[in-house]
Amino acid sequence: MKFDTIEVDGRTIEYICRDGGEVPIVCVGGLLADPVIEACFFSRFPANYRIINMVLRGHGKVRHELPFSPELCAQDLLSLVKALDIANPVFFAMSFGGLVASLAAARLPSLRGLVFAGTAPFPDNADTRAFIQSVRDGTETFEIHVPSVQPYLFHRRDLEENIFVRTCQEYYKVHFPKDLFADIVLSYLRDFPIPIDQIRCPVGAMINLRDRLVSPALQIEFARSLKAKAYVLPHSGHIGHGENPDEIIANVISFEMNECTPLP
Repeated sequence: MKFDTIEVDGRTIEYICRDGGEVPIVCVGGLLADPVIEACFFSRFPANYRIINMVLRGHGKVRHELPFSPELCAQDLLSLVKALDIANPVFFAMSFGGLVASLAAARLPSLRGLVFAGTAPFPDNADTRAFIQSVRDGTETFEIHVPSVQPYLFHRRDLEENIFVRTCQEYYKVHFPKDLFADIVLSYLRDFPIPIDQIRCPVGAMINLRDRLVSPALQIEFARSLKAKAYVLPHSGHIGHGENPDEIIANVISFEMNECTPLP
């Protein structure tokens, strides 16, 4: 896997790629995900897959001074596909990345398939807006909001499977000021609902039943709205690719081989 960049309309888009395979899978990670962790996970795909992982804006060398929203990230994803001339890709995305990929999928007729894990929009209700305000007021922190995923949300796994724990708080403080994080959550509400009727490709959804960050019930509801083929992961929390990476990859491969539009 190698890191690279492209320039599109004065904007630097970072990505990680593994060339050589004939089947392109374009990956989008989750909010606050570490690109190095993702690169190690994506490198586990068989060699016949060409892997291109877009680094979300603000998550690589270009930091949080950039404007950020699901819509802007979807524009980046479409720009990356066009600039790299990726023909007939499959989108594979996790968590927040699934929302980004869904927005982009509605505008990419050549997409063979869309598969995501642990993904659902935040509901626009009083609880969500109260959380946004509490973040702005400094009365709630990210790690208090998601204590159940503390042990494994940000761990770095190298090729020898060594794990170095990095907590939510450390990454959050470095990269995402409170106001920006609140704006990100608010952008979920502003940019959705997704234009579901414009997504023409097959859709797959991995449901993490032990997920305490994105409700499994919301994941199921979102999957049903997209008429997605469901893959239930009974032993995975929100970061399933850190807990059960081989199961995740097997599901993506099964989806690509059996559900996606055939390659021309």
